[in-house]
Amino acid sequence: MHLSLEQGDRFFDIMDALLTYVNGRFDVTPDFAMDYDDPLAEDKAQLIAAELWRNTAVIDDFVHENPFRLPARDLTAAADWKLALPGTFTLVRYQAGRALLMSEVGIFAVCGIDEDMDQVIGRAPATVRATLLPFEGQVIYDGFLTAGDVGLAVEREIEDEFERRVAQGIVADAPAFIHRVREWQRERQAREMDDWLAGLGDSDSAVDLPEGFHRGALAGLAGEDRAAALAGHVREIEQAERGSVMQAYRQIALNVESSAPLAKILLGYDRASLSQAAVEWGIPSAARLGKAHLAQALASSVLSHPEQLDDALVHAREATFSRMREAARAGGGSGEEASAYAVALLPKDIGGPSPLEPIEPYSFFIQEGEGLSFVVPPEVLAMLADVDFGAAEARRALVSNVLCIADACATCCGAVSFGDAFAQYEAAFPGTLHEEEFAAILADEASFGDLSYELWRNPQTDEDFIIHFTLDRRYVARQSLNGSRQQELAFHFESTAPDENPDQMANRMYEMVRSAVAQDLDRLDELLLYLVAEHERYAMRPLPADMLSGDAMSALLSAPAAVAVRNYIDEHMPDGQDDFFYAESVVEEIVMLMIESGHSEAPLEYVRELGLLEGDSNRSKLPQLIEMLYNNVPSWENNGWSPRELTEWLTGRTIFYDEDGGEMRIGPNDPCPCGSGKPYRRCHGR
Repeated sequence: MHLSLEQGDRFFDIMDALLTYVNGRFDVTPDFAMDYDDPLAEDKAQLIAAELWRNTAVIDDFVHENPFRLPARDLTAAADWKLALPGTFTLVRYQAGRALLMSEVGIFAVCGIDEDMDQVIGRAPATVRATLLPFEGQVIYDGFLTAGDVGLAVEREIEDEFERRVAQGIVADAPAFIHRVREWQRERQAREMDDWLAGLGDSDSAVDLPEGFHRGALAGLAGEDRAAALAGHVREIEQAERGSVMQAYRQIALNVESSAPLAKILLGYDRASLSQAAVEWGIPSAARLGKAHLAQALASSVLSHPEQLDDALVHAREATFSRMREAARAGGGSGEEASAYAVALLPKDIGGPSPLEPIEPYSFFIQEGEGLSFVVPPEVLAMLADVDFGAAEARRALVSNVLCIADACATCCGAVSFGDAFAQYEAAFPGTLHEEEFAAILADEASFGDLSYELWRNPQTDEDFIIHFTLDRRYVARQSLNGSRQQELAFHFESTAPDENPDQMANRMYEMVRSAVAQDLDRLDELLLYLVAEHERYAMRPLPADMLSGDAMSALLSAPAAVAVRNYIDEHMPDGQDDFFYAESVVEEIVMLMIESGHSEAPLEYVRELGLLEGDSNRSKLPQLIEMLYNNVPSWENNGWSPRELTEWLTGRTIFYDEDGGEMRIGPNDPCPCGSGKPYRRCHGR
């Protein structure tokens, strides 16, 4: 159900006039006009609408001045919009052609403007950000709406909440909408007054935490002081765990002589391991060979393919690469006098960010009495003598840079074509690779797995893309079978018909799982094509410099908005949680939820489930900080531009936030928050 053509035209005429007036009053974005040939016109209009709903009193001036000479009927309609209801709603289902949107205010049956709501939003249930309005006797929205999926685990909770709220009635017409919003505004104002009165004189609220919370060990520490405290704690953990790590190393160590040749060392493995390695090395008829012959065949294959050693060195850990280079320098003689390279493991080799580990079948951990040694067999030492370690180090840097770019592209944008990714690489590391070499490294590295990106070919254009690992079909299929899907299965098992036999039940369960996975994969295909289409609207955001020297997630977690959330949790630490790691792990999950969902509701629900909102008498502080973080996290829809950056681009102004995470409202003559000492109008307000 939607407005008639005449009603829709009238609505847009009023709204366009009001937005134009608001932009003139608040100077939101330059050169605004509802020119539908301008691809950014809708984005600019949405920013102006957000300013309007923050300042609905301006509607009185619009009605009084009537600058566009609207008829009285249209002015009356605009005046009712002072009771606009912006917020985040849950789309429960569609009923009689309307969307049933639920929030703390109530359940609203929302009519479309120029098309039915199921065409606007899509599948239910969903999370919907919108502003609801009364118009022509209906409840509609302001023309701007964003929707996102809800987690499968909460679908049943949505139905339960709907059943509770539906008893209050469904608001389905304009008069009921106006009445409900007025009542809710009065209740909200009363609650805010009660909270304000309760907080008078409570100057120690930040210190006197509620029961169940404490001030974490890292609270109040920043920069080098925090890093030093965390590093000291990590050293204590490593010291305490060194024995167990050494025990784990012993489990993979071989019980052979450290001076043995390669074939004899390989005999230290069981037959199953040797057979698997033989398959990987392409040794024919491995199943028919005895263990000794299998070890000899494998050793011969390893020694006859020196290029595989080069590749292994490129991908080895830094500590292992350095030790292999040291082995090459030490040498081992030649002929019958050739000896192995064997060095006892030291405490510094165990644990840490880059622990020493063998790269089999070129180096090994071997038991020597009560200790362990890192061993390179004599034949491999001879191979190492021919390795150009300078070239290998240069190749390691190339591969590392390509992986860094791929990680940043996938994290920031979700899906990036090879061409766009190479343009980002060329901007960061000019003249080091051709595009074909770049693509070859991407494909080769993706075959190893355990990366933040996967490869995807657009079925509509046959163009190759880097995609975030959470957008890969295998990942989505696995997620469909885990967690929330198990809850759904349990629910269906509970509802099994008494007379249903086990075979029928199994077939029903199988069909339900197959259908659920297929549905999730269909959604994934739609999402990928949607992202590609959305990226046509904006050029890809240039990758930030801090993402070119490490992983992208670490860069996001070190951004000021993320640090603000982390610091808040440090100050409001739940009892029983790790003071040193809890805050950062929560913030990482928050950022991932923002990136994957495209909105801030999922992380807000996450911190609510963790009970973190109970740690402060000011219940709005953490949500404000999360909203600030969301506005500064790259958006997949916007091709890597954060909501703040996109707003700054469209408005030409820099956005500043206060210490509580709220957007600062700055007067033209106020000092610019950037610290320049200039008035805002002469600095970032220009």
